[in-house]
Amino acid sequence: MTLPVTEAFVRQATRTPQALAVVGATGRLTYGELFDAARDLATRLEGSRPASVAICLERTPLLVVAILGTLLAGRPYVPLDAAYPDQRLRHMLADSGATVVLCDRTTATGVTALAEAAEGVCLLRLDEDHPPAAAEATAPVPHAVGDEELAYILYTSGSTGLPKGVAMAHGPLARLVDWHTVHDGPQYGRVTAQFAPVSFDVSFQEIFTTLCAGGTLVLVAEDVRRDPPRLLDLLAEHRVDRLFLPAAALHQIAQCGVRASVQPPLRDIVCAGEQLQVTEAVSGWLRAMPGCRLHNHYGPTETHVVTSHVLDGDLDRWPRLPPIGTPLPHVRTWILDPAGRPVADGEPGELHLGGACLAQGYLGRPDLTAERFATLTDGTRRYRTGDLVRRLPSGPLEYLGRSDRQVKIRGHRVEAGEVELVLSAHRDVAECCVVTRPDQAGQQQLVAYVVPAPGSAEYGAPEPVTLRLAPKWHRHLSERLPEFMVPALYVAVAALPLTPSGKVDRAALPAPSTARPALAVPMAPPATATQQRIAGVWRENLQLDEVGVDDNFFDLGGNSLLITQLHTRLAELTGRTFPLVTLFDHPTIRSLAAYLDGDVAGPARERPATRRSRRERPVRRVSAVAKKDSSA
Repeated sequence: MTLPVTEAFVRQATRTPQALAVVGATGRLTYGELFDAARDLATRLEGSRPASVAICLERTPLLVVAILGTLLAGRPYVPLDAAYPDQRLRHMLADSGATVVLCDRTTATGVTALAEAAEGVCLLRLDEDHPPAAAEATAPVPHAVGDEELAYILYTSGSTGLPKGVAMAHGPLARLVDWHTVHDGPQYGRVTAQFAPVSFDVSFQEIFTTLCAGGTLVLVAEDVRRDPPRLLDLLAEHRVDRLFLPAAALHQIAQCGVRASVQPPLRDIVCAGEQLQVTEAVSGWLRAMPGCRLHNHYGPTETHVVTSHVLDGDLDRWPRLPPIGTPLPHVRTWILDPAGRPVADGEPGELHLGGACLAQGYLGRPDLTAERFATLTDGTRRYRTGDLVRRLPSGPLEYLGRSDRQVKIRGHRVEAGEVELVLSAHRDVAECCVVTRPDQAGQQQLVAYVVPAPGSAEYGAPEPVTLRLAPKWHRHLSERLPEFMVPALYVAVAALPLTPSGKVDRAALPAPSTARPALAVPMAPPATATQQRIAGVWRENLQLDEVGVDDNFFDLGGNSLLITQLHTRLAELTGRTFPLVTLFDHPTIRSLAAYLDGDVAGPARERPATRRSRRERPVRRVSAVAKKDSSA
């Protein structure tokens, strides 16, 4: 019998109350302490009877308490990323029907305004003292959940211009956790890093495959997540032996790992979210950790993990692009042609999924649900992924790409149509098209092609004009979309090229220019040896012909992923070890060179807006439960 994750956790906590469950920068909790705290929260939530519970918390043990307490109360959780624009968060809060927002001192500042703007929403500060829980909190589980009850609602990019909420029930998740236990063997005592944001479904795997089997969960703070050397130190310090990573992050960490003097005792690295590539850095790092297996998982948010492929043994025999694997036991697969007919083995087709893995659909959107989820005549439900695959002679599935315009940016699913709809709302945009192009490291980045509206400064440009970071368009999108959905480059064109049928010919769009964009600061060439060395890395990193020593890295189109690559390359060239945050504190070549040359008095500009939280507002006191409506 497959147990719900809540019951599996409670049984484990009852068996091993003194075992270490969660470790974070702010403290640690045993299984007994975690259970008591989650049960106490569940009792409080039971009293307010929320439809769903929004969670906006830093990556501390309180985050795990919040998720467990919400599920023990029989309520689905809705993760809110504090870095998202207010407009997006307001939509997620209203669409999910959440009437309680769990927060802490850091995140309360931003979500207070969100709660005040929503009718009947209250805040619960988990880092404040609370009165003792009611006596009924001694019950083992406040609410026993069934397979069909919702566990979480995760929001993904939507082609309609608004994110859509994927409603996932407990049943599929229980079977996934059970498969991990059977497939990977005994899990007791394993140490797993909690790396994924809770807005990613992978976080559910990290948390519950660990806590339902007696392992220890090591929380990776946000600043450590973005700093590969510090992450490697954390993994080694806490003896982490299992790590879940998106492919882009694996590549970045592997580049540091091959040079590390001490390796973590990793036994399993699990990749998901985008196409896995076994690069030289990845294979080199794995050679330094003999016996470590690399797992390639595949599964949309609407199904969670549905296929798996394990790479072990001789690394020289590993394919550069591994297959996505074979279906899990509780998953059914169909490979169909455009007419809905099965294709022959080895032939490409669209992957459809069924079995005990499907989400209930898109919350409150029966129209969107009907587009992707079909009910067959025998009552079987089937999900159309939009992913093209073929079955290899040996049995596993090989991923071939998309049948639509959905893309993956740094592990995030992005509907290009959503970005276009938001961009086209700008008064200076007549038409636009958003596509992906690889950056210097081969990672996909968004590029927006814009036909300027009459009267705008860019109107009538006879040749493509690359604006890199066009301030007005970039600001417009940044105020409405998460950072990963904002294009890295903007190209102004007189007209979008069309196919004979009248559709945009994306293959005919011009490549972005490599010329330095026009900035508010004049072009100042590098002068010292250190400046020239840094400038060379910047040109390579940003794919520009020239850069000035007073140019801001982010004004040239830099982002959080590129700055991680920049950090790795500079460490290689200089032989210096310095924290990643240094590059945010010194975002110009002049300032960074002064820092590296030991000139502590060298100029340092203010960190760019991408580093500052979008939630920065005057702090107001938030009570433990600040209700807007007494019925909440």
